[in-house]
Amino acid sequence: MRTMRPEPDENEEENLLRPVADLVDGVVARIGGGQRPALLAVREAWVDIAGARWVEVCHPVQLRDGILVVEVPDGASASLLRYDLGNLERRLRALVPNSGARNMRVRVKGRSVR
Repeated sequence: MRTMRPEPDENEEENLLRPVADLVDGVVARIGGGQRPALLAVREAWVDIAGARWVEVCHPVQLRDGILVVEVPDGASASLLRYDLGNLERRLRALVPNSGARNMRVRVKGRSVR
């Protein structure tokens, strides 16, 4: 048995073809994750923010309430990075001024933020 289904109008076709990323961003924003686009912008600029010294060592993992959490693999890296956070924070504000990030915190992978 065949059911009659109306042909989609132009707007429906456009909605069906929207990229999944657009849909995910919308859903995340509606459930309170409005920081996702800002974190993505930070990640896109991370090579320039972190510089050659840190780009392979640390990675931005969370942005919430103006604090960017950067994850490192071990305690030694965390200790060294903490001395250089001021420079990274300045580059972050200069390169991604609309991120909303005011400060950075270092987290060793698998541990909570300190």
